[in-house]
Amino acid sequence: MKNAYLDTHDFNVISVDWSAYSLNLYTVARWSIHAIGPYVSKMLDFLVLEFGVSPEDIHIIGHSLGAHIAGLAGEHMSGNISRITGLDPAGPLFIENGLHRLDTSDADFVDVIHTSIRYVGYYPPIGHADFYPNGGGPLQPGCGFDIGFCTHLRSYKYYIESMYDKKGFAAMKCLSWNHYLEQKCFDDIAFMGEDVSDKVRGNFYLRTSSAPPYGLGLLTNKDSPCHSAPYK
Repeated sequence: MKNAYLDTHDFNVISVDWSAYSLNLYTVARWSIHAIGPYVSKMLDFLVLEFGVSPEDIHIIGHSLGAHIAGLAGEHMSGNISRITGLDPAGPLFIENGLHRLDTSDADFVDVIHTSIRYVGYYPPIGHADFYPNGGGPLQPGCGFDIGFCTHLRSYKYYIESMYDKKGFAAMKCLSWNHYLEQKCFDDIAFMGEDVSDKVRGNFYLRTSSAPPYGLGLLTNKDSPCHSAPYK
């Protein structure tokens, strides 16, 4: 992801190495996030106070447990940051305990991509805009039964591809995946990924291909399970 950002944007990219915790048993790693998130917030507060970085220019991205670390970092910041992106936030031990996880209070805009619901990903919507490619799983096209790891990783692969193809992942606002399949969507389209509008709200559904390039672009009326709609 770092390389994709450096290829496509003039940004400073900071990566957090928490492998000393994340490579432990899941239960250990899950409860370690309460230490990691506040440390990330301290580092970001330092950049804001000492180097004049604007909180409006800060965008935190996290995958799996990292999505909840991003949320904790945003929660502990002195002021609101612009955006947090959760890439298939971890579900186990979070759905049962909803405290101290990513939510809409952690940043001005929180967008979430769900790809392995009911396996290792968090199923309920927890962002301002929640995207469910292929219904959110439990399996993504091209992934076999692997306890969700292939599907879990698809979230960041979709996100990386979106940097190179800004309109590759057109999603429809719907009440559910079944409504999407039954052509009962709202007249709203949002583009999943890096360039999503921070004005969109709700749950969005889309299809992808089973291999790169994953994005199918804006489907025509003939191909789409939902009718045409305006861009967002």
